[in-house]
Amino acid sequence: MDEGRYEEAIAEFDLALFSGGSVAAAFHNRALAEQRTGGLSSAIKDYTRSIELDPELALPYQNRASAYLEPGNRRSALADFEKAVSLDPTSVPAWYNLGVVHEDLGELGKAVENYGQAIILQRDNIDALTNRALVYSKLG
Repeated sequence: MDEGRYEEAIAEFDLALFSGGSVAAAFHNRALAEQRTGGLSSAIKDYTRSIELDPELALPYQNRASAYLEPGNRRSALADFEKAVSLDPTSVPAWYNLGVVHEDLGELGKAVENYGQAIILQRDNIDALTNRALVYSKLG
């Protein structure tokens, strides 16, 4: 996957799934490769399977949320980002993206809070600082 050979990566993850091992991780990683090749439906199914196998991992929720956002399914993305931050409250990307979704939904106060949490965790997060400033501007 690091080399951008996603189709080959998917085939390798298929083999890993058939041979046992860390099945939740294999579903998650295959989903990443599928998402990068545009296979959103397959990616969402594999993220979901990974979550079913290990519901305490935050990353599959976070990545499934990003897959939901691509076609604009903000409500499903919102639920997954919320679950991700509940499982891993130190996840800067999850807090930031939660802010993005709240902003898109017009929930500006929540967006400010989410961007603020990302900034607390990573003081130099330019995206969170910029987006929070823009939301403050929208709020007057």
